[in-house]
Amino acid sequence: MDGEEKRFQGVPISAGVAIAPVRRIVSSPFLPRGGEARSAADELALFERAFQAVIDRLGEMEKESERSIGKEKASIFGAHAMMLADPMFKGGVTELIRNGRWACDAIYEKTMEIRGLFSSLPDPYLRERAADVDDIGRRLFREVKGEGDLDLNAPGRYILVTDEIAPSEAATLSPERVAGLITRAGGATSHYAIILSALEIPAVSGIDGGIFRDGANAVCDGQKGMAVLDPVPATVGHYERKLSAFFKEKEGLKDLRDKAAMTKDGLPVELWGNIASPDEAAGVLSQGGTGVGLFRTEYLFMNRDAPPSEEEQYLAYKSALENMKDRPAVIRTLDAGGDKQVPYLAELVGSEANPFLGLRAIRLCLQNEPLFSTQLRALLRASSHGDLRIMLPMISDVSQIRQVRERLEKSRLSLAEEGVVTRPYRLGIMIEIPSAAIMSSELAREADFFSVGTNDLVQYTLAVDRLNSMVSSLYEPWHPAVLRLLKMTAESASAAGIELGVCGEMAGDPLMLPVFIGFGFRELSMSPAKLPWIKSRLSRMTEAWAKDVAFSAAACAGASEARHVLETSAEELMAY
Repeated sequence: MDGEEKRFQGVPISAGVAIAPVRRIVSSPFLPRGGEARSAADELALFERAFQAVIDRLGEMEKESERSIGKEKASIFGAHAMMLADPMFKGGVTELIRNGRWACDAIYEKTMEIRGLFSSLPDPYLRERAADVDDIGRRLFREVKGEGDLDLNAPGRYILVTDEIAPSEAATLSPERVAGLITRAGGATSHYAIILSALEIPAVSGIDGGIFRDGANAVCDGQKGMAVLDPVPATVGHYERKLSAFFKEKEGLKDLRDKAAMTKDGLPVELWGNIASPDEAAGVLSQGGTGVGLFRTEYLFMNRDAPPSEEEQYLAYKSALENMKDRPAVIRTLDAGGDKQVPYLAELVGSEANPFLGLRAIRLCLQNEPLFSTQLRALLRASSHGDLRIMLPMISDVSQIRQVRERLEKSRLSLAEEGVVTRPYRLGIMIEIPSAAIMSSELAREADFFSVGTNDLVQYTLAVDRLNSMVSSLYEPWHPAVLRLLKMTAESASAAGIELGVCGEMAGDPLMLPVFIGFGFRELSMSPAKLPWIKSRLSRMTEAWAKDVAFSAAACAGASEARHVLETSAEELMAY
């Protein structure tokens, strides 16, 4: 019955709370019109105009989105432009039109065909690409029909309710208009979830929005994954208090920017930023960060036909180091494969049933001497421009670290013969495979520092494909098994006297903050926009309190129990 409060439990996508009227969006049906086109020439001309219009728009959207969500996340628009221009798609549509199809029907048919191919593949990364194919197909379909982009940012402030939203559409949302988002589909670690978190738009998925009436009052609780339709006054009051506390905390962030990050009892913690391009380093400093904890170099390799040259890489690394002004800059070697496919490297890898467990990251680099040596030489050349720290992804054995050290020394000697002066650097590894956490005491004797890559550590530990919406609810960072691996890693780093940090998405999650501080992590690297928020939460807690929370959560018998411990502790922390 309308007016009676209804609660729906879904999957938390992006933290935060929104209280606002509902705005239902139902996209026009993506269906063929049928029949034979009157003129193939006219339909081809229509298709070409629409194609160019979409390509131009994607370019504009990439530039616009770089300012709001960063270059890395905005690169989705460039990737979509490449997919549109791919002969398999564009050529396929053109051929169908020449064979008598309407332009819109040809786009629909080719989209469904290619999407079906991707959806049927065992490779989780390629299955995820099915959503991208659907995204570009629908965008082109709407353009041909004269509808253009969906109107997602109408006047007013509202909770957007829709079946699903594509990553490229999420990147265009305005936080000033869209207070929250409720969708039927979408995983907690999907591309669109990461974009929404960057935009600070609360979001919940896994809820059928059919019952949500346009204009009805609603609540979107992105922290707990709950939506409330027609909330009663008591519920509204509860969430208004939460919002009030949120805005009060946000206002206080300005005063924290130039203050050192530390706990209430004076324990210093380094808060660093994750970047994908050198120019993003300035954004880390502007948010009060004191270093770069992860420079994802694979984005230098993507959306191009050949690997970047040594000189091109050197200039990028040099720029990042100089922008950090002698503060630490952790640059990760190429982490291609898995969910970061590089087309021109595909022939080196070949066909893999499961790329997440295949030839990726350090494995790929060690098997491709020219590719890896070029990057190592560029990194060593850049070392004279700042505090360089080289980080190796997907390490599973001490032999891999030793091989890299040998190659680095070989490259250093080669550069010395050429008269190139290099400076000392640190060589660290990512802990993102359970075997690395279990063998962390041995690895700590070979590495200068550890940085935990939580995204992969969670999915490998729990055997959950984080890109698969059917099991994404089982992707639980607070699972006691994950927490115990974090504890084990921290103990090994402490015993060896090496630095310990985390650079995965969990580093910016307030719920997980006491876990990291309690176990002994002292370097947290995250999206720059999250830095002030984590500094604020950090200033409220003591080391002893964090230890108690961390050890209590790790001792739990299951994920739901551990999450309850963390959620209760977070509420207690913000109450004082």
